Amino acid sequence: MPETKFPLIVWEHTKEAEKSLQEAVEYYKKIRDKLTARGFQCTFMGNLRHDKNCEHEIWINSCMPLNVNRLVKKSEDALQYSLKYGISGWYTLTELDAFLRGMGIIMSDAMWELGYRKSMAGKALWTRKTPKEKKQSNPMHTIRWNDRNKPEFFRPDKEERARLENMFIPENQNSGLNKTYTLSVCKVGMIYSELNVNPFSASRTEDIGKLSDMLENRGHIAKKQEGFYLESRNVRLKGEEKIYIKAVKPDKTLTEIIWPTLMPAGKIYDLADELVHKVVRN
Repeated sequence: MPETKFPLIVWEHTKEAEKSLQEAVEYYKKIRDKLTARGFQCTFMGNLRHDKNCEHEIWINSCMPLNVNRLVKKSEDALQYSLKYGISGWYTLTELDAFLRGMGIIMSDAMWELGYRKSMAGKALWTRKTPKEKKQSNPMHTIRWNDRNKPEFFRPDKEERARLENMFIPENQNSGLNKTYTLSVCKVGMIYSELNVNPFSASRTEDIGKLSDMLENRGHIAKKQEGFYLESRNVRLKGEEKIYIKAVKPDKTLTEIIWPTLMPAGKIYDLADELVHKVVRN
């Protein structure tokens, strides 16, 4: 969400976010230097960015040999290749630090790709995947994904639910890929907005820049706004996921509003503008 005309303050544009990123860059440099000294290799490590929950993450582009499975004869071989090359994906600095110590999800994903999983006999041991497991994804990766992405819902009591359901509840509107924002309240309590992007949009070389811009069209709506403070929660109302927002002014007067979780790209500005106007009028 890079546009300066957006009616609400985007957290990524605040001094708090800038300071957080500067600290993360220094942390990342230390981890990267230690990984290099250990012999870690990859094709590319991208720029740091904030993930959905405001943790810093980075893209790792692994250069694991294509024929590596023919080279791996035992778990010790898999460990050697996993430590040296890791695996491609977006990973947080905390996860990168764990990988530096030969632990965590990067190690687990890489070993799973090479045909091994943690042994039930001991945390330090690895065993070959069963034929059934070979057809499945890494369960540890699924747990991680759910922990990072599954929304936490506010569960109001019967009276409060009835009150919220009497408020105006806007419809979720899906305009398709590259044209629709998904909104949700992340684990740190901020509203996260992300453009739903078709990763195959760049069919030509000249389209890569446009695809990159769409992938970066994401951000968090800051809790602290000009003249008011936002408290937001995910909630299910009338069978649909919505966002409950309470905007509180310094004099403790407040404005309540319900937002959809799917909104056409152009209308997200109207949504934010409506909230600001309701707070000002209150």
